Amino acid sequence: MHKISKASTAALLLDPAKASYLERLMQREWSIAALSAALGHDLSGVHYHVGQLVKHDLVCVTRLEKRAGRSVKHYRASAPSFFVPFALTDFETLHAFWLAILEPGHSAFVRKLVRVAERRATNPAAWGLVIECDNDAGLHLRSEPRPSFAPSDPVSWLSEDDLKLTHVQARELQLELRAVIAKYQRLSGPNGYTVRAGLVAD
Repeated sequence: MHKISKASTAALLLDPAKASYLERLMQREWSIAALSAALGHDLSGVHYHVGQLVKHDLVCVTRLEKRAGRSVKHYRASAPSFFVPFALTDFETLHAFWLAILEPGHSAFVRKLVRVAERRATNPAAWGLVIECDNDAGLHLRSEPRPSFAPSDPVSWLSEDDLKLTHVQARELQLELRAVIAKYQRLSGPNGYTVRAGLVAD
């Protein structure tokens, strides 16, 4: 684990715009072109963000691949993990810190969810929210009216449930969820999806 010692480096690590780059570069090495294709981001933008990470020693060049014309650089995170001391951040409380970290991802998730609903809707003016209680699963929210789905429609699902578990059961659920997500991360398809999952004790 690499301990961060500069506030500017801490700010870079906590920048939501860098998260997708850092995640992949911590998994394996990438060339700029390959990373751009994987993320679906503009080549110049990827070059800029990776360059910022290199400047702060968070990412390094792992090898040069010789090709006709000029060599292609491959990059990877300089450490398997990074420790950001809370004192290096501008946040006054841990609550504010976690909100700032989680909120951008949550907002992006909701934007995508709404975009899917808008594509499916035939009459947005008739939209409403149904609040219902399932005795087994607790309180649930869903939109109404439900449009008819075509086989090619994007799949979307959002659930937030309260569970009563032992510590051992919660640990098993955590491991199962991580294994399922890892399984599907290894697959490849034409459509992009975002998964948000969390488990926290009351």
